[in-house]
Amino acid sequence: MSAGPCSTPMSFSFSTKAAARFATPGNAHTMLDAMHPRGPAPTSQAATACLGMLCGLLLTPGMQTALGDEPAPPSASFSRDVAPLLVEHCLACHNPRKAEGGYRVDTFESLGTAGDSGLLPLVGEDGEPAELIRRITSHDESERMPAETAALGDAAVAVLTQWVAAGASFDAPDPSMPLQQVIPPPQHPAAPAAYPAALPVTAVAFSPDGTQLYTSGYHEVLVWNLDGSLAHRIGNVGERVYALAVSPDGQTLAVGCGQPGREGEVRFVSLTGGNADEVRLVPVRLDDVVLDLAYRPDGAAVAAACADKTVRLIDAASGELMLASQSHAEQVTAVSFSGDGGRLASASRDGSAKVFDASSGELLVSYQGHTGPVRGVALLADGSQAFSTGDDKQLHRWNVGDAKKVADVGLGGAGFRLALSPDAIWLPAADGRLRRISLADNAVKEFQAPADWLLCTAVSPDGSRIATGSHDGTIQLWNTADAASVTRWQAQPNEPVALRAAAQKSAEIGSPSANSW
Repeated sequence: MSAGPCSTPMSFSFSTKAAARFATPGNAHTMLDAMHPRGPAPTSQAATACLGMLCGLLLTPGMQTALGDEPAPPSASFSRDVAPLLVEHCLACHNPRKAEGGYRVDTFESLGTAGDSGLLPLVGEDGEPAELIRRITSHDESERMPAETAALGDAAVAVLTQWVAAGASFDAPDPSMPLQQVIPPPQHPAAPAAYPAALPVTAVAFSPDGTQLYTSGYHEVLVWNLDGSLAHRIGNVGERVYALAVSPDGQTLAVGCGQPGREGEVRFVSLTGGNADEVRLVPVRLDDVVLDLAYRPDGAAVAAACADKTVRLIDAASGELMLASQSHAEQVTAVSFSGDGGRLASASRDGSAKVFDASSGELLVSYQGHTGPVRGVALLADGSQAFSTGDDKQLHRWNVGDAKKVADVGLGGAGFRLALSPDAIWLPAADGRLRRISLADNAVKEFQAPADWLLCTAVSPDGSRIATGSHDGTIQLWNTADAASVTRWQAQPNEPVALRAAAQKSAEIGSPSANSW
């Protein structure tokens, strides 16, 4: 079946500073971007500056001496020292989607490949310096790079100079690995002891026993008792948390996080044993955020919806990449498995929802019935029908077999990430209402929340409670049977609560081997 006009061709690979910036009320697009942000699009001037930064990174030993730089530290490492500089200063303008001057730095392999000029970036010819070096050492302001900004610092130049002088060697397993996979997983900054204001709650999940609630925080996951008291805090995660998923065996919390337009990760956090609340594995690292996660019902795999337009299937034990889909033309916002794990659905800002065979990666159907970005998707247990919702303010129910819509439910605002219980679909929306839609007859029950946009929801393990997170930072807990409000509180730590996770050095955090790409 055709992938549809809003999609790129189906492609699968099988393979071995500051506070968070959120949208403000009053602007529909920015409000939606608080949930599914778009990475910043560099201007042509900024792109030129970024190219210049890269052009200014590499100096020969002779030029280093001539400029009076201090000696470079010994044994510069590509993975530890060089790759982070490339990600920091160059990757935004020299990546697979946007390669200024035909030049890319997203892998070690591409770093050494000539751009449009045909000149090798790291190799000089006939006694002349490489083009990158020539540009940074030029005294002509119209040529010197980085353009219209300060030159790269001496320390960074020294590191890169030493690396080039030593032969520009590669010290990671696979030169085609993206830089984010080459760099050792970072130790993220500690969260603030108290928040000056509540942040939008973009992810929520119940603990395995249903007695606590995990919610998104700033460089942390907040763990709440159901009376609204803060139990503890899980640190060492990305700046903004967009997705939380608990493994079926209750042993692991998967965290989708990152900084929009810059970096994204999936981190596996242990929930039990002596290493409880510690990050045990970082299986996915990207140049944009991870927006949703779903465990396969058997717990053996995790699906990730990524802002780099991919859907990724990860081995839950090893972190190895099992499948990677590039079928969507825009950010992937949500993922969902069928009850038997045989089918995987995805939603995207490109206006489509798709269903794949979760084993082979084959595209089964592409649903094009929405008139705007799709932000939530769910499959019936038997995989025969799907639900999707988004900016068109409707819940669509459609057949997976033929992509025909069989029912819809009107909403008062954009719909967000869906939750599924045995007898209902739960839909949080921008009109401040939570809706329960019966799977049997599509009957709708509304739960009125005295809060801002509802962005996320989760059903307790026993199905008796449902929690919602809102844009104004409110967490609400309800009884599923009678829609009664149980309790409500602000996701705003206002006093220090101990981080139970021990500080870890980045080298101690597990990462998948090279054949994950």
